[in-house]
Amino acid sequence: MAVNTLIAGATGGFFAFVVRYFQYETTSLVALSRGVVSGLVAVSAATDDMKPWTAFIYGLLAALLYSVLAKVVPKVHIDDPVEVVPVYLVIIISIIRDQDFWVFSFQHFSTLKLVYSMDLEPNS
Repeated sequence: MAVNTLIAGATGGFFAFVVRYFQYETTSLVALSRGVVSGLVAVSAATDDMKPWTAFIYGLLAALLYSVLAKVVPKVHIDDPVEVVPVYLVIIISIIRDQDFWVFSFQHFSTLKLVYSMDLEPNS
């Protein structure tokens, strides 16, 4: 579990750094640190049941998604001076992968629907 977390964080930081360099032709330690956090966020939901190469892919996808969102968020006029929104929107990668989340959500929704659709009036 620790290896996967380390791999995803390092990969996210590296690729966010590289993408930022190609976007602006300058290096940025801020992009590196936010890429690390993005990689850690992306891998956090499924770290215990993945292979190390999958953690690498998660880090790569997190870095790319962070880099795209870091450019999109200001263009849609979301006030985010410290770029927290792009970093934590990367959790979408983990939610999409985690099938237990979807099963739980749909089962929970079905249970709520059943409870709220029941006729609670006593029979007369």
